[in-house]
Parts: sequence; structure tokens; C-alpha cells
Amino acid sequence: MRRIFFQIVVLAAAVSSLVACSKSDNSGQPGPTRMRWINVVPNMGFDIYSNQEEVASDLPFDTLTGYAAGLPGFYNLRVVKTGTSDTLVNGNQQLQSGIYYSMFLLPDTSGGQINTNKATVSIVTENTLSPVAGIDTLKLRFFNFAPFSPAIDVVMSIEGRTLPADTLRPFLRRIYNDQSYSSNYTQYGLFRSNNRWKFDLYNASEGVGRQPIKTFYQALNAGSVYTLYIKPIVGMENTDTFDFKFIQKGYVDQN
Repeated sequence: MRRIFFQIVVLAAAVSSLVACSKSDNSGQPGPTRMRWINVVPNMGFDIYSNQEEVASDLPFDTLTGYAAGLPGFYNLRVVKTGTSDTLVNGNQQLQSGIYYSMFLLPDTSGGQINTNKATVSIVTENTLSPVAGIDTLKLRFFNFAPFSPAIDVVMSIEGRTLPADTLRPFLRRIYNDQSYSSNYTQYGLFRSNNRWKFDLYNASEGVGRQPIKTFYQALNAGSVYTLYIKPIVGMENTDTFDFKFIQKGYVDQN
């Protein structure tokens, strides 16, 4: 049985300590804790268990579960590679009241390439009860989950606008899984919404002169919260080629 280390990242926008609780309801009971799983490991599916109960069966690459709510406390979390008896993750994790946990299953590259018999977990926490300030704003954060990509700069501009004031550089020199080492990399930026944004991704490695890699466009909606991340491409997972994905979440429905 393999065990891996749970990497805990506390979002700066969340409470400063995971021992804090959300407001209790009228019964005096603490608010629930919530958890979801995201598979960013190509060519692998996962069966996921919480306290011996299955919460996901054959979760495929590039998909995620919804948030599951439960009572705060200690949970045994176990991840099995689908179709095998191989337990890749087995550990206890305390889940706190009022905290939302995103459990990113990421490639293990300790052997110099993606190992299809291992996985690592990065846990990002946040207090999603925090409102988006303003009716014409949204929140966006960026993660690098492409293990062989170079350092990445993300440059954003509103489509059709070319003035320097309309160009933002919110995420600079982001390397693989860096949010596991610094809570600064888990923070959301605040942006104008109801616009179609242009995203330019650059190679920010030293000595390469900031080379353009990828350009794409995305409409972003008011009051929403987005996680943008880059990920491996199946068939090219051991190269520096990558694709991107947006996860959208609205604070209104708490989904």
C-alpha cells in the first residue's frame, strides 16, 4: 500500500486558520464542510472513498465531482486506481466547518515521466462564502498542472482592446504545482466581467526571451468564480505541450 503526503494550501481569502468555524445554524450545530475531487492525471481513472463510502467511481481524466457536504471532523480518504486493487492515496484528513476543499489529483513525475501507477494530491481550501465585490466583477485564479511545461506568464486583455491600460499580467512565472508551496499562488484576482477576454500564455523560463505559446478567448460572467489551469494532453503527456481548462463556480448557488 502506497501512502502519499497531503499537501495543504490555505487560500488567503479564506479564514486564517483551519480551526475556525463558520456560523452555526439555529440548532447550534456547526456548518457543514464540503469537498470535491478533480482528476488531472492522463490515462488514469480513480475510485474514491471517504470513510469507506464510495464518493466517485472511475473518475476519468479531465473531470471533477460536485461538492459533497458532510459534518466537520476527521475523514479517511482513499484513492484506488480504477480496475486495480492499488491504493494510491490512503490517509486521514481533518475537514473543517465552512471550508470548501478542492482535491486535485495530479501526475507523479518522480521518475522523469508521468507514472501511471502513482498519483499525488494537492488540497486547495477556501471560504467560498466570501462575496464577489461589485456586480460587474468576477474572481479568477490560475494553476499550472502540466508537469513538463515551462514557467508560464498569463497575460489578459479585453478582446478588441489594445491599449496598455487594457492589458493585465496577473499570473507570472507559474511553475508546476507551485500552489502547493505558497498560498500566494492560490489567491484570486478580481476582474471586470461580462467581457470576452483574450488569454496569451508565454514561456517565462529564464533565457528564452518570453516566447508566446498559446492564445485563447473566454467570456467571463459577473458574480462568478473561475479556476483556470493548464493540464497535460493525452498522447503528449510527457512533453511540454499542454491544454487548458476553466472551472466556473457561482457564489449564489454554492455548487
